Amino acid sequence: MPREKLDRFWLESPDTLEARLDSGPAGLSGDEAKRRLALHGPNLLVTSRQRSALADFLRRFLNPLVLLLLVAGAIAAATGDVKSFAVIAGAVALSVTLDFIQEHRAGHAVERLRRSVAVRVQTLRDGQPRDVVATEVVPGDVVLLAAGDLGPADGCILETRDFCVNQALFRTGWFIESMATQVLVIFVIRTRQSPWKSRPHPWLTFAALAVVGVAALLPFTPLGPTFEFVRPPAAFYLVLAAMAVAYLVMVEVVKRWFYRRLASEPAR
Repeated sequence: MPREKLDRFWLESPDTLEARLDSGPAGLSGDEAKRRLALHGPNLLVTSRQRSALADFLRRFLNPLVLLLLVAGAIAAATGDVKSFAVIAGAVALSVTLDFIQEHRAGHAVERLRRSVAVRVQTLRDGQPRDVVATEVVPGDVVLLAAGDLGPADGCILETRDFCVNQALFRTGWFIESMATQVLVIFVIRTRQSPWKSRPHPWLTFAALAVVGVAALLPFTPLGPTFEFVRPPAAFYLVLAAMAVAYLVMVEVVKRWFYRRLASEPAR
């Protein structure tokens, strides 16, 4: 079998891939699988050169939502609303820091788990299902997957039964919900009072509503398919509104508890 790189293999038909990989519906023979394992090496991801912690932290400020919040803060500062600017800057710094810490910890946890758990999969060898370690999967293997199984490598679906996936709706919903809640929460945390008792600066209100409006309408524009968004059903926006209200109420409750506790502590 030639050791060739299969670029954009997902665009190829299954018959073409089987021919190029010298395989078939019955999979590989045991001897051929051993030969390919020796030729290609174990099925492991090559660890790329990791970025420094500082570069990874600064990279998070390139997030579109963070950039929009920074622009809103800059507008507030330019119009003299220093208090709103300080609140936005503090919220962005806190959000980015927490996100960095959580992802850093999660990355280390995943790496430890990956090293401690040997994933096993079923492949067809000599026409029969055989349980092998995922690192021994080779190009041309036919892998049998069931509900809950992990895909051991990139591949092409040859045959399915009761199989359906729709990540586009989840991606669209997550984007709109994140933009709405993380922008509207500014109106809750910007003041010690109840948000409806403190009038925000008009430019802050305009910037926040503009961000939420753009996020809600983006799936309906020609740019939607570029980001792999789909048009959500009308009921989705009712669920989104309920989630946003629940989130803002929780933030308001935590804020009041924090200020009450802060006021009850003796001055140092």
